[in-house]
Amino acid sequence: MATSIGKYSLITLTLDQDIARLTLCSPPVNAMSQQLQTEINAALDELDKSNDWSVLQVASNQKVFSAGGDLALMSGWFKERAPGDYISKYAAGVQKLMNRIAAIPNITMAEVGGPAFGGGCELVLATDVCIASRSAKLGLPEAGIGLLPGAGGTQRLTARCGAAMAKRLILGAEPVTAEMAQQIGIVQWVVDPEELVSQSNAIARRFASMPKLARRLNKDCISAAVDPARDGFAVEIENTRALGNAPDSRERITAFLAGARTK
Repeated sequence: MATSIGKYSLITLTLDQDIARLTLCSPPVNAMSQQLQTEINAALDELDKSNDWSVLQVASNQKVFSAGGDLALMSGWFKERAPGDYISKYAAGVQKLMNRIAAIPNITMAEVGGPAFGGGCELVLATDVCIASRSAKLGLPEAGIGLLPGAGGTQRLTARCGAAMAKRLILGAEPVTAEMAQQIGIVQWVVDPEELVSQSNAIARRFASMPKLARRLNKDCISAAVDPARDGFAVEIENTRALGNAPDSRERITAFLAGARTK
């Protein structure tokens, strides 16, 4: 039975056993308004206070996952003498939120049932994995209107797909289908629309079933692999030692070895 956490206008946050579900509910397209950012941050604050969850699903109850930037907000800035000052400050705020999501030690999943463009695609890239409906499309169209995906899009798409593919998609403002997004590594599962929620929940439960510390330290090692400031090989050794000394891991490994000897 899912339990609601907090009271929000543009999102919902529920907890069902080990799985937290954050649903974007800002019609019509879940634009990344200041209020939506504030509410997502508040929801993450709530989750930070709790150890009762292992997986965060980020979903939408709109036809669009998220169309990205708040165009109504931006329209006023471009009447000013230096609109770049305003839009860069806005992008910094969204980037900070995406960085926060990317740094969550638990597993994060994007559940994409419709278009995810601009900031919506950047939100997908900030999560660990993504399941998408076959009807979904994803992309970073900012170059087409003279801007760039400044909430982490240039950096995370390059890390996820490589520089050549990032150049193709960003410089050409090219949207991709869910199937192509899977081929290049943005999406990890593609399912029929009617199966999206059930399959997303099944995957979330599989992640949640893994030993908590092992899940976190494996994710830490993977993060170290793409962080030039860290020695990923050294992190592997440090985390192996930590897991070897952890009571839960020792119990599981002992049981596994005992079972292997009896076969």
